[in-house]
Amino acid sequence: MRGDLSTALNPIPLYKQGGGEEKAEVARLSAFAGALAVGDLVKSTLGPKGMDKILQCSMHGGPDAGKLLVTNDGATILSKIGVDNPVAKVLVDISKVQDDEVGDGTTSVVVLASELLRYQHLNGLGYTTLETVPCLVDEVTQHAEDLD
Repeated sequence: MRGDLSTALNPIPLYKQGGGEEKAEVARLSAFAGALAVGDLVKSTLGPKGMDKILQCSMHGGPDAGKLLVTNDGATILSKIGVDNPVAKVLVDISKVQDDEVGDGTTSVVVLASELLRYQHLNGLGYTTLETVPCLVDEVTQHAEDLD
């Protein structure tokens, strides 16, 4: 029966077993930490002394199940890791778009985006780009003058 009272009073579980919800500042900091973790993961692969990463492929199906993968390619690392954090997923998507459009610079865009987030957080600027751009221009100008 569609209008059965017993089904109306039983709540429908929205979370997996052991799951929950985060609120306000905790959720924001959690999302922020996930994005920085992804940025830091691939940052160390850049440059001539970039470090290799050892990844173990998922144990669930697929041709590479259970195999180890050694790489210092940021795009490969980002495509192989499982990301649950919504902000970290945006960074992975940025990398995919960069690869599709340009074919290079996938690691650089992720590192740049994560460092922008870090800069905003450390300087108490919140998360709006309009607040960040003038501060970033000032920083770049200052460092350029220091180099002269």
